[in-house]
Amino acid sequence: MKRFITGIATMILFASAMLTTPKANAQPGVYVSIQTFYDELSPYGQWIEDPSYGYVWCPSVGRDFRPYYTRGHWAMTEYGNTWVSDYDWGWAPFHYGRWTYDDYYGWIWIPDTEWGPAWVTWRDGGGYYGWAPMRPRVSISIAFGPNYYVPNTWWTFIPCRYMYNPHFHNYWRGTSYNTTIINNTTIINNTYRNTYVYGPRSSEFTGRTGQRVNVYNIRNNNRPERTIVRGNELRMYRPEVTQGPRNSNMRPEHFERATRAIDNGTNMRNGGVEGQTPGRNDNRQREEQQRQIQERDRQQDNQRLEMDRQRQMQDRDRQQQDAQRQQMDRQRQMQEQQRQQDVQRQQMDRQRQMNEQQQIEQRRQEQWNRQQQEQQRQQQDMQRQQQMEQRRQMDMQRQQQQEQQRQMQDQQRQQQMQQQRQMQEQQRQQQMQQQRQMQEQQRQQQWEQQRQQQQQMQRQEQRQEQRNYDRPAPQQREAPQQREAPQQRNDNGSRDRGRFR
Repeated sequence: MKRFITGIATMILFASAMLTTPKANAQPGVYVSIQTFYDELSPYGQWIEDPSYGYVWCPSVGRDFRPYYTRGHWAMTEYGNTWVSDYDWGWAPFHYGRWTYDDYYGWIWIPDTEWGPAWVTWRDGGGYYGWAPMRPRVSISIAFGPNYYVPNTWWTFIPCRYMYNPHFHNYWRGTSYNTTIINNTTIINNTYRNTYVYGPRSSEFTGRTGQRVNVYNIRNNNRPERTIVRGNELRMYRPEVTQGPRNSNMRPEHFERATRAIDNGTNMRNGGVEGQTPGRNDNRQREEQQRQIQERDRQQDNQRLEMDRQRQMQDRDRQQQDAQRQQMDRQRQMQEQQRQQDVQRQQMDRQRQMNEQQQIEQRRQEQWNRQQQEQQRQQQDMQRQQQMEQRRQMDMQRQQQQEQQRQMQDQQRQQQMQQQRQMQEQQRQQQMQQQRQMQEQQRQQQWEQQRQQQQQMQRQEQRQEQRNYDRPAPQQREAPQQREAPQQRNDNGSRDRGRFR
């Protein structure tokens, strides 16, 4: 029943992974043959002809080299956990083919044509993430099976929070702790389209550590070179590799033949290798090999137990030594604390002196600032007084100008009034003169008229007298009366003349 439930959960995980992740393909449009591996990797290692795997490659690195550990780090991409290698040749062995370990040659890479972000298996638990290179000719179904075996020394366990740290190597405790950690961890069986193991998901990592994972986008390079990280992108060379025809002459230019067969997957407990049907002799040989391997594993386990006992004894000795060292360290710490206290006191005294000097300097600075401010105030007051004086002078000048203008205006007004008076007086005199002249003219005209009238009247009187003298006697009686009238007229005329005169 448990196996049935486990199988259903595995199928659900496979389906979810296939639905939520894009298809992991190599670089489209770039096709190369497996000869490219032979040519590009030859400068960086030795090709070996093995009777089981064919041509395999051994990198020219130190004995401490570990695939998916040395000179590289993990990065999350759209294809899952991707290994970013710092080697110039890292574009091929960590993304195509598989790795295995040989006691004589060390780590050996077996080429393959399928690209992947990393060909490893994963474990999780106890606050650790762990990974190990996947064996050659092993499918995902076998890697998740109970009979799949990976040597404990192949695993690398790192605390979860340092999973994507470029310097995660500083937090690896070594292979001596792998057995304990393996017992507290489980296989991560989330796969990518049933092709390779996806590894820890970003949401799981964030929920466990509280850290956000930066998801990079993979971009393609057009030539074999080191993987480059630029901003939010990983630029790598990942062509589509073809195996080539069976009768082709593709092979490394320089290679050596293996003196013995390289480990061909006999580490698997049931002895089965994917894609092969063993015969009876092969089964016997493999059973014998399995027994030998089991015996070797038992011997190794016994050796490990003995080593663990020795390590425990050494640990006890180390603990005692550590206790002594701790006592010594405590004494040293006490002495160091006293020294530090003395130093702190000296520092405090120096600090106090410095503070006092700083305070004195601050006071001097404040006094100088005050003096400067006072001088500035005085200067400002002087400027204000000067401005006030200038304003007063300006006001005085304005008043003087206004007074002068008023005087000028008054003078002008007086002159205008004087001129107007003179003009009026002249006009009056002229008018009076004209009136006098007119009156005089009128008087002369009247007098002339009266004179003329008197002359006319005298002439009339003379004419009348002359007429009277010339008339006959009967008319003499009336003459006196007629004569009296002219006299009156003459009297009136004389009166009038005296009046006009």
